[in-house]
Amino acid sequence: MRGGGAQLTTDLLSEWTDPDTAVEAVGNSLGVFDDVPSATAALRSQPPLRAALYDVLLRLVDGGALETRACTDGRLTFRWTADLGVVAPDTAYELVAAAHAAPPASPPSPPPAAVAAPRSPLWHRLALQWAPLLLPTVSCVLVLLAFVWLDQSVALLVAAAMAVVGVIGVIRRVQLAAFWTVGLVIAGLLLRFS
Repeated sequence: MRGGGAQLTTDLLSEWTDPDTAVEAVGNSLGVFDDVPSATAALRSQPPLRAALYDVLLRLVDGGALETRACTDGRLTFRWTADLGVVAPDTAYELVAAAHAAPPASPPSPPPAAVAAPRSPLWHRLALQWAPLLLPTVSCVLVLLAFVWLDQSVALLVAAAMAVVGVIGVIRRVQLAAFWTVGLVIAGLLLRFS
């Protein structure tokens, strides 16, 4: 139990923060959870409260104080915009209080967690689950086939090009690029010790 939810503050919004944590941090900043034993339980049992606090987050986004990024599950993560730099607790409180006091531009949007997301097709769900297994396998097999079918110097060029693509993907934080690169490392080890 958090005892009034005092642990979560808007300091967390300096990094990408999931919507549940962001809602709780905004509620703590406004003092909404000062008299409840658990902020999480209060949010779970009171959907209108969660929706109102989520609306404060969206007003902060509309006002340019927060930026959002979509997660893979369709929900949004939040963080302070780079223009604000490091946000002091007093400044964060002023921004949250101003967003809370501002009238909503439209009816409050329910948080994405409360909206029933349409089920994705079976092939899409399977692709998401199998991609971490298939990508290393595919990259490993491609390198091995290159060494079996092609001249060694051409195969080395193919493997090097695949490695460059994987490393660039990892540096740019492309999803699943690390799995591609792991497959190349496994192929290299197989070729080295075979």
